[in-house]
Amino acid sequence: MRGLAGRLTLSLVASLAAALLVLGGSLVLSLSHHLVAQAAHEAQQVARQTAKLASAGVNGQELSLNDPGMLGAAVGRSNLYLQVSEGARVIQQSPNLRTTALPVRPPRRQLLTWGKLPLWGTGVPLTHIRGMPAVYAESAVTHRGKTVGSVQAAVSLAPVVKAVHTVGQGLIRVGITVMTIASVLSALFVYRSFRRIRRLSQAARNIESAQDLKRRIPTTGPQDEVRELAQSFNHMMNRLEHSFQGQRLITAQASHQLRTPLAAAIGYTSMLRKWGKADPALVSEGIEVIHEQLQRLERIIDVVLRLAELDAPDAQHMQHTELSRFFHEWRSTTATSIRLLGGPKVELGLDEDMLSEVLNILVDNAVRHAGPEVTITMTWRIIPKWAKIRIEDNGPGFPPDLIPHLFKPFAKNSRSPGTGLGLALAHALIERQGGRIGAENVWPHGARVLIQLPRSD
Repeated sequence: MRGLAGRLTLSLVASLAAALLVLGGSLVLSLSHHLVAQAAHEAQQVARQTAKLASAGVNGQELSLNDPGMLGAAVGRSNLYLQVSEGARVIQQSPNLRTTALPVRPPRRQLLTWGKLPLWGTGVPLTHIRGMPAVYAESAVTHRGKTVGSVQAAVSLAPVVKAVHTVGQGLIRVGITVMTIASVLSALFVYRSFRRIRRLSQAARNIESAQDLKRRIPTTGPQDEVRELAQSFNHMMNRLEHSFQGQRLITAQASHQLRTPLAAAIGYTSMLRKWGKADPALVSEGIEVIHEQLQRLERIIDVVLRLAELDAPDAQHMQHTELSRFFHEWRSTTATSIRLLGGPKVELGLDEDMLSEVLNILVDNAVRHAGPEVTITMTWRIIPKWAKIRIEDNGPGFPPDLIPHLFKPFAKNSRSPGTGLGLALAHALIERQGGRIGAENVWPHGARVLIQLPRSD
C-alpha cells in the first residue's frame, strides 16, 4: 500500500466504508426512533384511556380500582402491561406481569441501547420487565375532582430491539459484502488505470539505464492526464536531446578549434625557449603569433560560454519594444555606417540586448569580409504574426557551399580569420526569442540575412 495506486485504493475503500457507516447508522437510528416513539405513544394512549374509563365509569356506573375491567386493554397482549395502584400500593396487575411490578412513579428518561451502543433520539421513560426494556406511561384516576389512584402502562420494546438487531446485522453483512466487492473492483480499476503510469515510469527508467535520449514514451490510450504527461515527457526529452546534441557538437568542435591556437602558441613558446635569446627577430615574431593565438582562444571561449549561458532560465529579459526606435538607438552605438531604409512602426516582445548582439555580430561579419567601406542597409516589414528584418551588404557574399551550414558552430571558410561561432551565436539568440534567421546571396554580389521575430498581440 506504499504506492500511489495502493494509497488511492485504500482511500476509496475508506471513503466507501465511511459512507456505508453513516448511511447504515442513520437507517438504524431512524428505525429505532420511529419504533420507540410508536411504542411510547401506544403506552400513553392505553394509560389515558384506562384512567378515563375508571374516572368516567361505564354507563354512568363508576368502576372501582380493583375492578377486572380496568385491565381489559391488556387481555391477549403479551407485550402490553397494565397496573392499577393507589398511592404506593398496587391494587391489581395484568397477568403477564406475573410477580413483577411496574414503578408507581415515572422512571427517568433513557436512551434505548443496542448492545452497549446508545441509539440517538430514543430518549423515553424506560423500565425493565424480566430483563427486557419497556416504555412506561402513567395516568391519574380521578373521582369528583379528586385523585384516587393511577394507571401504569408499559409496552415491551422486545420487538424493537429484535428489529434493530436484525436490521443492524443485515446491514453489517451487506456492508461487508459491498466493501469486499468494492475493494476488489476499486483495486482492479485503480491498478488498471495506473498501469499506464507504471509503463511510463518503466520507460523513463529504461531511458535512464540505457542513456539513450532518442527513446520516447508511447502516447497511446485515451486523451487524459496520463497521455498529457507522456506527451510532456517526450517534449522535454526532445528539448534535452536537442540541447545535449548542441552541447556535444560545440564541445567536440571547440576542442578541435582550441587545439590549433594552443598548438601554435606552445610551438612558438618552445622555439623561443631554444633559440629566442640569440634571435631578437624570432622573439618579436613569436610574441606576435602567441598574442594572436591567445586572442583567438579568448574569442572562442567567450562565444562558447555565451552559447552555454543561453540555456539558463534567467538568460532572457523580454520587453515590449518599438522596432523603429530600437534600430535608431542601436545604430547610434556602432561605428559602422548603416542605412535604415525604414519600415512601419510595430511593437515586438523581444530581448533588446540579445537582438543588439545579433546585429553587432552581423555587422562585424560584414566588415570582416567586405572591409570597413562596406555598405549595410536595413529594412523591415510586417506580415501576419511576424516582423521580417532584412540586412544586406555589398560585399563578396557567402561561399555558396557554406550557406546551408552558416549557422552551425565553427562553420567557416578555411581562409576566414574568424572562429566560425558568431553566426551560430546569432542563430541561438534569435531562436531563444522564438524567431528564425536565414541567409542568402544577393545578385550580382552581396550577402543578405533575414530575421523573423514574432509579433506581440
